Amino acid sequence: MWHIKKTVIRSDDASFLPVHPTLVIFDDLPDSAFVPLAVVCGLWACSSATVWRRVRQNKMVKPIKIGQRTTRWNVGELRRELACLNSGKQTSEPLPSNQICRGEK
Repeated sequence: MWHIKKTVIRSDDASFLPVHPTLVIFDDLPDSAFVPLAVVCGLWACSSATVWRRVRQNKMVKPIKIGQRTTRWNVGELRRELACLNSGKQTSEPLPSNQICRGEK
């Protein structure tokens, strides 16, 4: 079990922005871990509505429903998607893991 205190990041204008604790340790998580919507919003720097719209449009990794009211994203899939976007691929090309890069057009 992770015990993480609430983290705050200071921006240039001296205001404080709350950061989801899992986002701070995202690089340390195993690929088999699952993260909530707030972490996905932080990784893509967008709102929850934008995340769900991109999922519906097949431009983002689909989440997994792990309970009646609980949805999570697989860390390994998110990392592959971020690597694809960072490599500049904007088309639907197969990745080594057969994951599709769904970059913005």
